[in-house]
Amino acid sequence: MPFTPTKQARTHTSARQRGKLGLDALHLQSGSNYARIDPSLLNGRDNPPPVTDGKCSMVGTWDVPSAPDAPAASFSFDEVGNFVGALLGSELCASHTMYGTYSLTPGLFELTTNIGMGGCAWWFGAGYTATFDGNCAHLMIRPMWDGCTGGRRYFDATYFDNYTTTLTKHP
Repeated sequence: MPFTPTKQARTHTSARQRGKLGLDALHLQSGSNYARIDPSLLNGRDNPPPVTDGKCSMVGTWDVPSAPDAPAASFSFDEVGNFVGALLGSELCASHTMYGTYSLTPGLFELTTNIGMGGCAWWFGAGYTATFDGNCAHLMIRPMWDGCTGGRRYFDATYFDNYTTTLTKHP
């Protein structure tokens, strides 16, 4: 089905052709469609991922108990969607061995990128159900999907057994 632009779209296209619109105009070509906007002045920092479920937040340091293929560890999550992790008792700022990005929405915790958490490439994300206790000091996560399919050692070390991991927040 061919695209038939509206009068408004024709007006914008005509203005763009005359050089009167910036990069925020819609560009249509046969076979591909895309919108282009001016880049963020803050390199994306003005649009961080969600890190709260509306009541509780991941921001802070959390301990994870050992699992069959993973020793106990600590993870520190920041307010713009980054995390670092290392063996329990390690100085996270100085000697982290795991790091990446995350997001949290009501009922869903996602690793969007991660390095050092097992035998997977950094782009293999994972999603977990996320349930906080009443005072936001414990977070129970259970694997929903994992692009690493069982190779990740933390948070879902027993992925195929439907294992629940409880993270405990530092006071």
